[in-house]
Amino acid sequence: MNKSHPSIRLSIRPASVALLVAILVTGLILWKPQTTTAQNTATPAPLTCNQLLPLVRTSIGTRCNDLTKDQVCYANKGITVEYADPANSTAFNQPGDVAPINALTSITTSPLNLESAEWGLAVLKVQANVPGTTAGQAVTFILYGDTSVSNLFQSPISAATEAATQAPTVPACSATTTRATFLRAQPDLNGEKGPLLQPNTAVDVTGHLANNTWVQAKVQDQTGWLYVPNNLNVTCDLNTLPTVQPVITTSGTFPASLPGSGAFYFSTGISAQAVCGDVAPDGMLIQSAAHQTVKFRANGVDMTIGSTVLLRAEPNRAMTVSVLEGQAIIEAGGQQATIYSGQELSIPLGNSAAVSNGLDAVGPPSPVRFIPARVFSNVCGLALTAGLTSPCVFLAPTLTPTQIITYTPTVTATLTLTPVPPTATLQSKASSTAVPTTQVPPTAVPTTAIPPTVPTVAPTTQVPPTAVPPTAVPPTSIRPTPVPPTLTDTPPVIG
Repeated sequence: MNKSHPSIRLSIRPASVALLVAILVTGLILWKPQTTTAQNTATPAPLTCNQLLPLVRTSIGTRCNDLTKDQVCYANKGITVEYADPANSTAFNQPGDVAPINALTSITTSPLNLESAEWGLAVLKVQANVPGTTAGQAVTFILYGDTSVSNLFQSPISAATEAATQAPTVPACSATTTRATFLRAQPDLNGEKGPLLQPNTAVDVTGHLANNTWVQAKVQDQTGWLYVPNNLNVTCDLNTLPTVQPVITTSGTFPASLPGSGAFYFSTGISAQAVCGDVAPDGMLIQSAAHQTVKFRANGVDMTIGSTVLLRAEPNRAMTVSVLEGQAIIEAGGQQATIYSGQELSIPLGNSAAVSNGLDAVGPPSPVRFIPARVFSNVCGLALTAGLTSPCVFLAPTLTPTQIITYTPTVTATLTLTPVPPTATLQSKASSTAVPTTQVPPTAVPTTAIPPTVPTVAPTTQVPPTAVPPTAVPPTSIRPTPVPPTLTDTPPVIG
């Protein structure tokens, strides 16, 4: 009996070892997934309104600093995209991802959500094509908040689609060159030269300067300026065409264009301002390179910018173009308007023959107005934080020429004596050239304007407007009195 014990002990030991190994393996399997799950379920801390600009600075500065031309950067969550080729797409689903712009057909940034710490933010660098050169400088686009952009600079659209999406056009007008002449970037004989047009070259005329010495013309798929005297035979009345304000650039060069068709459609919401009053309204910031103008089409509106602009668009309502710095020329509905720093205008949006999303221009630009101070301040704060170069010019509002007030802040009352005839009349005007011609009895004029102890007023006496308003002394209220001619030694003053 005792001889069987050793065999029993030998059979038990392997079973114990196997059991121990199984327990260890099971523990390792159970432990590893628990660690991964803990990392993936971390919930971001909610944001506050005053944390948004620091978030923008950090997101762009750390994730999009090395962005090159024709690339888009996922700066902050959340963003959704559509790929040009879903089967061969570039990963673009988390902050820090970078993809070629031509790999995407649309980008949508999410509205502000403080609880989930989301405020969609995307940065695009788009190379502009400069006529006569092989490359241009990059144009920066920043999409933020509830903003969606589609048809990102795809291949040029057909002529039929182009015509269908155009707003009402200006009257047709053509011209023929009478001798060799250059198409120029500016209406200036020293402006940059474009193609040399030979005699009898036909061009399409689209606008003119107010004095009709230059016309804006399109030839060989390029738009520029042609000098009219002794150079052109024009087939129409130029006054039926829009009066065009030339794009002023420090370099005087032709505007650059965006790749492909240079066109896109976009829309924005109002979520940011609805939640945080000091946050810029959802939109798209665009900044051209220094000293370079850029042409593109947004929602069927042709724009030429040499500046920093903010675009916002609500379907079936309006698109607003705000200039933060520089200027922009807007063409829609057969009309053109120019806006400068601190100004904005709107273009009505709706459906057209080719576009049914309510985002196509359906009318001309509105009158120019000032950007609301709060919007200007909030958008400039975002643009500066996002790293745009000198994005804003802070200008005090000034009156346009049609708003100039001719009433001067002070009224000059000048009294003179005239020798012929020996009677005098009083004339009162609210301007520095007013020439009353009488002696005013002390009791006829308020004592604050002409003290009773002073029988006459020297020609240069200043009378405050509140003391002697223009209607205070009607010409009929003072009876003229004879004045001997010998009392006057000053010739009459002619206004």
